[in-house]
Amino acid sequence: MGGRNKKKKLTDPPRDYHDLARKLEIPGEGLALLKQALTHRSYSHLTGEPSNERLEFLGDSVLSLAISDYLFSKCPRKNEGELSKLRAWLVNAVTLARVAEELELGEYIFLGTGEEKAGGRKREALLADVMEALIAAVYLSRGWEEVKKFITRHWAAELNQLLASGEEPLDPKTRLQEVLQRMGEAPRYSLVRVDGPDHDRSYTVSAYYRDKIVGTGQGRSKKEAEQEAAKEALQYLEELS
Repeated sequence: MGGRNKKKKLTDPPRDYHDLARKLEIPGEGLALLKQALTHRSYSHLTGEPSNERLEFLGDSVLSLAISDYLFSKCPRKNEGELSKLRAWLVNAVTLARVAEELELGEYIFLGTGEEKAGGRKREALLADVMEALIAAVYLSRGWEEVKKFITRHWAAELNQLLASGEEPLDPKTRLQEVLQRMGEAPRYSLVRVDGPDHDRSYTVSAYYRDKIVGTGQGRSKKEAEQEAAKEALQYLEELS
């Protein structure tokens, strides 16, 4: 009976991860790694299958080394401090999530029902974590040279945009603060609710402009939820202008 109850709390991804394997040329022996990379802890907690957290750890290091190598070759006139700033942006959650969205990774993730209802497939931090885990899966199944090509291919546009602008992009909260400051206003955030058990908390935060809710976001921390709310608020303000 316990097993049946657990199954009721699970949902299949909208798309079959075997399609992603073909797209990324993951060999048959790498399919288990790919599925693990796509398995969120909310799903793992219910099924006992390994989550992607160990792969995230490895993928973070693989990405950092590949980006460092790429920047060292691509930007010969940049000093150590400038290279470090570029790398910090290219490996942060915003960039990782953007690449994940380009690959439509959200459609392949295995989630528990609670995370599914909380909008996990579109949540920036979750997508960033899955992207790191995916990098590890590509590295372990296809090797260093292939994962370097994969990262270079998907991060080149991000670097070129960064170099062309000459400015470090801002996170949503900072952007919202700057936009509202130009209007003589300041953003305000309010914690709406906290859901889930201790091991799997979900926070909901609303962003206010002139005492009106202009954005609401969910996340695994208040900070993450505030970033998501700020992102929605920026979209709202863009539609007004």
